[in-house]
Amino acid sequence: PAAAPAVSAGSGDVVSPMPGVVLDICVKPGDSVTRGQQVCALEAMKMKSAIRVAIDGVVASIEVSEGQRVPHGAVLVRLEK
Repeated sequence: PAAAPAVSAGSGDVVSPMPGVVLDICVKPGDSVTRGQQVCALEAMKMKSAIRVAIDGVVASIEVSEGQRVPHGAVLVRLEK
């Protein structure tokens, strides 16, 4: 599936690029992540989309839970640089 980087420039927030349901969360607080790494997956319109980070950082917090429905623009993961 296509994987859109989901962090806006200069922001440590990984946001949902579309409304959907959180399928799985691949990281936990304290994990180091590198640009392009998948942090979670969303299902939207029966398609699974990998949500990847656009910057290197450390996971500060997970803002959603598996099975949660999220709107477009919802914060999924917060990163510290």
